[in-house]
Amino acid sequence: MKKKFNRILLVDDDSATNFLHSMILKQLDCADEIVAVENGLQALKYLQRAESGGEFPRPDLILLDINMPRMNGWEFLKEYIKLESRYWGGKILLMLTASLSTEEMELAENTGLIHGFIKKPMTKTIAQKLIDDHA
Repeated sequence: MKKKFNRILLVDDDSATNFLHSMILKQLDCADEIVAVENGLQALKYLQRAESGGEFPRPDLILLDINMPRMNGWEFLKEYIKLESRYWGGKILLMLTASLSTEEMELAENTGLIHGFIKKPMTKTIAQKLIDDHA
């Protein structure tokens, strides 16, 4: 049976990056739904929005950019932790970044939420490993 996520949430202020990552993930047919938002605030609103039937989106995987306007990745994590568990998905959060300092890696590890880091832009090979490791 093919490994597949129910829903993936992409959180990145760069629409070109969201488009590229969506295309790669769609080519790999690894999710029933892929949703892209442009900052942490939009991501929080999306996670708390009830769908038809009263269910919340609860993505299996969240790919989170660090540097974004309005609400960056760190600010998102602080607010995400405060959410009631009914809004949480599979709790797999991976941080997307063009560069990552040792300090940022330690900060991310200390949250207890981050399962890894992906250097942007994500490639098809990296996405396949992500699927193999987490789906």
